[in-house]
Amino acid sequence: MIRRPPRSTLFPYTTLFRSRVHISEKTFAYLRGEFEVEPGDGSSRDETIKSSGLKTYFIVKILKPYPNGTLDIGSGQNADNVLEETTTAEEIATKEDTKMLEDAKHSEENYRKRLFQEQEMRGKKRHLYQTCNPVTLRFKQKQMEDEYNSQMANPVDEATASAPIVNLLGTLAHMLVLPRTVASYLTLCFGNILILVLSLISISPAFPKRIPQSVTQLGKNINESFVKRHLWIFLIVVILVLVNVLNMVLCESSYSDHQVLSINASAADVTTTVKRVSSELCANPQYFTSYSVLVLLAITVLLHVSYLMKLGLVAAITVLQTYANVVCLTVPFAVSDLTGFGPQMTSAISRKYSLSAMLGSIGLALLFINRHMEAATRLLFKWKKEVEEQKGQVDQVMHKTVTLVYNILPQHVANIFLKTNMRHDELYSQSYTEVGVLFASMPNFSDFYTEESVNNQGLECLRFLNEVISDFDALLKEERFFDIIKIKTTGATYMAASGLNDNVTLQGDGSIRERWAHLDRLTQFALALKDTLQKLNAESFNNFILRMGINHGPIIAGVIGARKPHYDMWGNTVNVASRMESTGKAGCIQVVEETANILKEFGYEFEQRGMVQVKGKGHLMTYYLIGRNQRSPSTSTK
Repeated sequence: MIRRPPRSTLFPYTTLFRSRVHISEKTFAYLRGEFEVEPGDGSSRDETIKSSGLKTYFIVKILKPYPNGTLDIGSGQNADNVLEETTTAEEIATKEDTKMLEDAKHSEENYRKRLFQEQEMRGKKRHLYQTCNPVTLRFKQKQMEDEYNSQMANPVDEATASAPIVNLLGTLAHMLVLPRTVASYLTLCFGNILILVLSLISISPAFPKRIPQSVTQLGKNINESFVKRHLWIFLIVVILVLVNVLNMVLCESSYSDHQVLSINASAADVTTTVKRVSSELCANPQYFTSYSVLVLLAITVLLHVSYLMKLGLVAAITVLQTYANVVCLTVPFAVSDLTGFGPQMTSAISRKYSLSAMLGSIGLALLFINRHMEAATRLLFKWKKEVEEQKGQVDQVMHKTVTLVYNILPQHVANIFLKTNMRHDELYSQSYTEVGVLFASMPNFSDFYTEESVNNQGLECLRFLNEVISDFDALLKEERFFDIIKIKTTGATYMAASGLNDNVTLQGDGSIRERWAHLDRLTQFALALKDTLQKLNAESFNNFILRMGINHGPIIAGVIGARKPHYDMWGNTVNVASRMESTGKAGCIQVVEETANILKEFGYEFEQRGMVQVKGKGHLMTYYLIGRNQRSPSTSTK
């Protein structure tokens, strides 16, 4: 690979002949004999080359063709034949566009494939187990677990409404199939009231206008706190279980007054006796197991409760009910078996065992369901967090991209490319009739710049120049210079313009002060550049000075380049402004007579310099800006 030649060897390119490439001796050494050359004699045409004592050459023909064959020509062909046989610019552009489309299609296919693989991998639980404990499903990172618990906090927990529904259905079933005693009525009544009150407090934030604010605030505090929410749910479940336990106690005690019923009695005697006292006996103990199943289902629908707490509650209720069936409700189940199976009860499995097995199976299934729900919820939370992080990265990249575009192009131009569907190769241009143009350069910077070891091969010089330009750019952020736009910097020359802001409406028939207020601000900006450079000189013990030129008039502005676009301006107004800078005096701002007449309306004072020869314009009367009359009213910034 050919290394880039040093900067000092590049200026011979400025002295080109038609279809000839002019290079220095150092550049020729870097080409490693790939081109045939002839003496260029650049010293006879350029004073800089002569003073530097450089030997130059013209490239005649190619000795080693380019590997891809774009310059694959015979050794006897001259430069004119090269231009004829190379691919035309249109064909090259077509090939590039075709290649770009193929690359884009290939990239899209790869993206879809990677997206499918990512979705397939994320759908598997092992993706979750990378960040969670496989048993408890808690995130390994405490911060992530805390974020998950905070995200699960919901001001309104509607799922707690399942508790009073379960208790209400249990009450209706009790009224139908179990003895209706005063004790059972009191148990069910107090249970319903307590559960209803607790559930209403939990769901009260959903009805802020119908429930007192103190109650809704209490509900919010409970639901949004991890510990309080779980304690509240635990209390509701305990009340449901207690209601069921008390009813089972009442069921067992209903047989104490009927000693005629005995497990050893015959089926016919038991059946006859049960029918005779059916209104007082608990003849359907399987009801309590069904009630426990409803409680387990009520626990399962609680989405904002931890999987571990659900596991504990489901397991505890299943064990408690199984124990009650097998140990505590022996007599009621024996009677139920005799009345249900009759004489064949000896060959049948007792209901207390079958119901306990059913309850255990349901509890085990609900444990798997609860675990699956918890895993799915945590997986969704992890996906959401990853998506938010990726979205944040995309937003950050987009912000940097937009900022970069705004740094490359003026804001009103950048908005056109960012907010419209303009193609990258579509031309943008705009004509302006009343624009101010400023050129400011440091003529003594070239003397300051040296590529010596003391300056780190010129790096320290460039560092200082960057500091100067950066401070100049910082002035553009001030409110008073809101419509000044930086166009470009070339070496130590700074170019800016005014009157390009689309947000400012200029009336063609208005007064001079209204139409050219932006030119006044451009002049103030030029004076601010001088003050800024003086401060930098004082801090760095340098003596740089600015040479500036200002002009006004019509221009054409536009973006050139399909890639690495550049915003620039063209027209006589720009050329004259550049000549005002190059022909001016260091430390002064030079303007033509027409510009001076406009700025005098804003209180600026000038000193006549005289006639100056301007290339392409002839002799022009020019003036140096002296200063501004402090008693003159300033223009508004908006």
